[in-house]
Formats: sequence, structure tokens, C-alpha cells
Amino acid sequence: MKANKLAVLVIAYAVAFGALSFAFSQPSYVNTPQQGFKSFSSTATSYGNVVILQNGTLSDPSAPIAISGDVYTLTSDMAGSITIERNNITLDGAGYTIDNQSASGGFGVMLNNVNLVTVTDIVVVNLSGDYSSQSRGIYLISSNNNTITGNSVSGGVYGIKLDSSNNND
Repeated sequence: MKANKLAVLVIAYAVAFGALSFAFSQPSYVNTPQQGFKSFSSTATSYGNVVILQNGTLSDPSAPIAISGDVYTLTSDMAGSITIERNNITLDGAGYTIDNQSASGGFGVMLNNVNLVTVTDIVVVNLSGDYSSQSRGIYLISSNNNTITGNSVSGGVYGIKLDSSNNND
């Protein structure tokens, strides 16, 4: 009987230790390959807040965003944030990460008074702040009929926040 109890304790310890070891070894913002997200590179270049302007150009042409028609695709991880001011576009993160740790503004991606925008496949990490700073992973303000899908947000107060925004998926 004592041998059985000892075996059960050894197995329970091994399972618990293995599970805890796994939990502590995996950063919360790294998604599994099945989700299609890439892991974040700590060497990402800082761009501050990159704006996709109403005319379709980027406020910082050196930002890692490729433009093909109305599709804007991240080409690498970046530190900072993205503001979208252009209607009828897709921002495809291609599984790359936006590290907001050093950016001002308290958001990863903001849709500012736009319609018919799709934001997909972006990982937003290192949002900092408390309820007074209102940090947001993806923030829609006065933006309607948009689609937010397949994204991941960690840290901050709100994952996705909508202010004066309607009919969004």
C-alpha cells in the first residue's frame, strides 16, 4: 500500500513540476505555431507612432510595412504603435509583433475615424499602464463597420476598446 501511495506522489509531483515548468518557460504573448503568430524579437526597431495617412502614405516610410494596393502588411516586429486614418484598407500583421513598451499614447493599433478597415493577425505586447492611463491593445474611436480578427493582445487595461464606434466585428 505504501509503495502505491509513493508511486502516486511521485507521478503527481512529476506532472505538477512539468506543468509549472512549462507555464514559466512560455511568455504569455508567444502564440503557438498553429495560430500563425511568430515569436517576438527583442531587437525590434522603434518607430514611435506610425500613421497610415488618409492619402495612403506612411508617416514614417522606413516603418516595416509593405503596401500593396489597399493591403498594408507588417514585414517584421516593431516597437511603437500604428494609427490608421485611411478608410477601406487591411492591416495584416502577418503574425508579427508590435511592442508598445516604449511608445507613447497607450495603444498598439488605433483606428481613428475610419470605416471598412480590417485589422488581422497582429500580436500587441507590453502595453503598460493602469486604469488612469487607459492603455489599449486595439482602439477604435469614431470608427464604424470595421473587422478586427485573429489578433493577440497582452498587458494593459483593455484588449480591444471601442469609443463612439458601431457595427464592428
